[in-house]
Amino acid sequence: MYGSVGDFWEKIDADLDDDVPGAAHKLRRNLEASMAEIAAGLQARVTYRPDNSHDLSMFFNSVKGRHGDLLKKAASSASSWNNNDAKQQVDALKAERTQAILAQDGENWAINALVHSNDWAAMSKADFEPVVEACKQFTELFSCSNPDCDSWIYVVGMPGSEEALRCSCGTLNINLRRK
Repeated sequence: MYGSVGDFWEKIDADLDDDVPGAAHKLRRNLEASMAEIAAGLQARVTYRPDNSHDLSMFFNSVKGRHGDLLKKAASSASSWNNNDAKQQVDALKAERTQAILAQDGENWAINALVHSNDWAAMSKADFEPVVEACKQFTELFSCSNPDCDSWIYVVGMPGSEEALRCSCGTLNINLRRK
């Protein structure tokens, strides 16, 4: 991960007190690095660019699409095995995903507005805190819930024959194979 996840959120929170544009810059930079890692772990399709100049929206769109596809595959797997616990886990993840994406989509504009020079984009700490929280909620979709793990979730198996969606410690380990 780019730096330490907790560390970058702490730095952003510290900047919110007196440098909201600085917090926005740190947020954008860390999201770009994190989304690249998440996309790699999920085997998300990101359009190839020979200059490697992917923007944040490219990563967001690729990661969101791939994550949604993987959760559909997980639901199909759980149904095929008649695994009610797995069905409930996937349903809970889908609900978290819906909420996080709605929040993140609604707040994304503020990051760019503050990173670039825009006279109209003066935001206070109170204005920008929901943006930070929405981004934190979104990235948490892709991280292990075990604080000792500190890993992004990833796919086991090659595209088209994925076996599992998991984290490094195994706290999250969702079957993607159908019966």
